[in-house]
Amino acid sequence: MKASDATPRATRTAELMDAGSPWYRRPGILIATAGLVAGAGIVVSGPREPGTAPGGTTGASTPWSASYSLIATDIWEPPPPPPPPPAAAPPPPEPAAAEPPAPAPRRSATPAWEPPEVVAPPPPPPPPPELVVRFDDPLTAAFVSITNNDKPAVGCVRRQVAVAGLATSINYNAEYSFTVTGSAETRIPQGSSEGPATGSTFHVTVSCDNGLSTSRDVTY
Repeated sequence: MKASDATPRATRTAELMDAGSPWYRRPGILIATAGLVAGAGIVVSGPREPGTAPGGTTGASTPWSASYSLIATDIWEPPPPPPPPPAAAPPPPEPAAAEPPAPAPRRSATPAWEPPEVVAPPPPPPPPPELVVRFDDPLTAAFVSITNNDKPAVGCVRRQVAVAGLATSINYNAEYSFTVTGSAETRIPQGSSEGPATGSTFHVTVSCDNGLSTSRDVTY
C-alpha cells in the first residue's frame, strides 16, 4: 500500500482547511452572494494568506477558520403594487343632429286663364225733370206738366206781365198758383178765360218749388 493511499482522509481534510484551496473559498463566495441578494452586508474575517515566513523561508500556511458577520442594511419588502390604471376618459358627446335641409320652394301652378267677368254697366240715370208749358189755340188755357217727376205734388206759380199793346197802359201783372202732381198736366186759365183779347203781348213765367221754371211770350 502506498503512503498516499494510507491517509486519503487526512489529505482531503488538509485541502479543505487550506486557505489557498478553492474548497476553502467556496462557502465564503456563496454566503457573500446570498448576502447581496438579501440586501445585507457581509464581513469575512480570517488569518492572513499564506506567504513568506520570517527569515525568507516559505512554508505552508497555518490552518484557519473563517468567521462571518451579517449586518442587515435594510428590511426587504416586496415592491408596492403598481398604481391602478387611470380611469378611462368619458366618451366624447355625440354631435348634434344636423337640421334637415329646408324643402325646395315649390313652383306654383300657373292658374288657368279665365275670361274677366263682364260687369254690366249701371243703368243711366233718369233724365232730369223738365217743366213743360203749352197753350191751346185759340188761347183759352195753359197746360203745365213736369216730366220725370217722382214727387207726388209740386207747387208752382204763373206770372203774366204785359210787355206790349193796350194792356201795358194799365200795367197788367197777374199771378196764379197751382199744383202739379207727377207727370200729369195741370190746366190753368189763360187768354180768353181771363178777359177779352186786346192784341197785347204778355211775358208768361211759370216757376215751381223744385227749382224748375220756364217762360215764353204770348199775344192775345
